[in-house]
Amino acid sequence: MSEKYPHTQHNSGENPLDQPVDAAPSTESDDREQQLRWDISDALLKAIDDAVVHRSDQQPAATAELALALVQLTHSFDLNSETGKHALATRANYISDQLNGLVRHYDDLTTSDLQGGVEALAFMLVSNQLPTDNAESSEGGEHE
Repeated sequence: MSEKYPHTQHNSGENPLDQPVDAAPSTESDDREQQLRWDISDALLKAIDDAVVHRSDQQPAATAELALALVQLTHSFDLNSETGKHALATRANYISDQLNGLVRHYDDLTTSDLQGGVEALAFMLVSNQLPTDNAESSEGGEHE
C-alpha cells in the first residue's frame, strides 16, 4: 500500500481508520441545500396539482407569483438597479414558463416525468443554474 500512496505516512501503531473523522464543513451546507430542494420540489408539485385540479384563468398568474417567490428565495438581486430587476424577471419568467408547461402537459406526463421535471427546476433554483437571458426560456425553437 505504501508504494501505491508514497506520500501517506502514519505514526507507528496508529490506524487511521480508527480515528474519528470530523464531518466536512460542507456537509451541513449540503444538508440544508438538499432540504431546500425537497421543500421547493414539494411546493412545485403542490402548485402543479392545484393548478390541474382548479384550472382557471388565474392559474398562470398564480404560477408566476410562485415562480417569483421561489426565485427571490433562492437568489439575490439588487432591485435598485435595472440589471437586477431584469435578472429577477428573466429567471422568474423561466420558472413560470416551465411550471405552466408541466401543467399544460400534465395528462401526458408519467409520474416519473413530472417528478423529474419538478426536481430539475428545484435543482436549478437551489444551485443557481437558471438561464440568464430570454433565449433559453422560449419554448421549442428550431434545431439544425
